[in-house]
Amino acid sequence: MKYDKRTKNNNAASAMDFCLRKLSYSMRTEHELKKLMETAEYTEEEIIEALLSLKDFGYIDDNRYAEEFFKLGKSKGWSKMRIERELSLRGVGAGISRDIIEELSSEIDEREEAFLIAKKMLDAHISSGKAFDEKIKAKIGRRLISLGYNEGICYHVINKLRP
Repeated sequence: MKYDKRTKNNNAASAMDFCLRKLSYSMRTEHELKKLMETAEYTEEEIIEALLSLKDFGYIDDNRYAEEFFKLGKSKGWSKMRIERELSLRGVGAGISRDIIEELSSEIDEREEAFLIAKKMLDAHISSGKAFDEKIKAKIGRRLISLGYNEGICYHVINKLRP
């Protein structure tokens, strides 16, 4: 059994403190905090009370989390599909994810983003004295897939590339 400093009188306050410590490191979704508290063996009542208090104080906001995560994902070159998948893994609802992604990416053309990533890779490849061949096309395709772009976009971009 784990050593537990909590007393029976302040378990709800302890759950709140636990969450605030976790939030001091990075933003978290409601789902993530709930899982962390379950792992720390807080009761369902303590978890619910802590989460409600955190929402009331504005410390938990899945919409704001999704917005910040979208910006982070785009800065890493991720596609909308990859960002939506990652948000889902973190417990953000599909409706929230789709709404935020549509709102923030209304002007973004994924084909153009993928093309810019591919062009950057190709320019680096050619500037190092290597030839434009099937190997670099495959490498670019793998990179785009790893960033979450679908196969249609990958094929379109690779066919559009010229040295």
